Amino acid sequence: MSLSIVTPSYIDSEEREKYARKSLNMLNESMHRSPSHIVVDDFPRIDLKFGAWLPNLFHLSRAKKVYNAGNTNLIRQWAGNNTEALLRAVKIADKRGSDLVFIHLDDNVYIQKFGDLLENAIDAFQRRPSLKLVRFTDTPVLSSDCTEELGNRTQIQVDEDTVRFEEITFSPQRYEDYTLWTSPFHADIVGGQYHPIPMWFSLYRTSFLRTLLETFRREREYVAALTWVEKFYKDKKNWRKISSNIEGEFGYINMQFGGLEMQWNENWEELVSLPNEPVR
Repeated sequence: MSLSIVTPSYIDSEEREKYARKSLNMLNESMHRSPSHIVVDDFPRIDLKFGAWLPNLFHLSRAKKVYNAGNTNLIRQWAGNNTEALLRAVKIADKRGSDLVFIHLDDNVYIQKFGDLLENAIDAFQRRPSLKLVRFTDTPVLSSDCTEELGNRTQIQVDEDTVRFEEITFSPQRYEDYTLWTSPFHADIVGGQYHPIPMWFSLYRTSFLRTLLETFRREREYVAALTWVEKFYKDKKNWRKISSNIEGEFGYINMQFGGLEMQWNENWEELVSLPNEPVR
């Protein structure tokens, strides 16, 4: 299957540039392949009155300095919101014939294990037509609440042949080198802190991701920060309204983590060194 890496980037400071460079280097070091990489830069800007803004020329070249590799296509996005930027990039990936899109934000930390998990996820998509997305890390698989003894198993309940947390029950499908843990989308899947639709660190079927973004835009009549997409799908009222139109499964590979966001986890080096064992 054909894979595109899609990065909605917003680099408006020297610190964000350092995050992006480190994140990209760690991603490249962990990858077993060199897929097409589409970066849509949501212009750093100076906010004016009444919603108007101007490009911040001082930071304009930062994204270009980071994403200058030969297989990277850097595109400027003038709309002023990174949801529209992501949708534009997904459409480009679709036109290029990419079956899968991995969403890479410019402050993700990756570990070497991620490359293996990604390859296994691509294999799982080939084997399982109903699979729509694979998540590689998130609360509760990895968070600051994990213990040194249990690591990625801290917040999951492992039964004889299921894994549970919050409202979700995952069932295993074992292949030669990994276990795919899946759950079907359904109306009651959204409950506590956990929700199935994340806008980072996930591998999507391209058509499914495009549908999610277009549904959000249609329902909200405008687009904005990617976190608003997550909030929209996490809202139980919204989810119930649209869940009948969302079919298929999502899951994890091995219930292992491959990294996390460095911007919000100052102790990321401590977290990624915790036990990271396959479940089954």
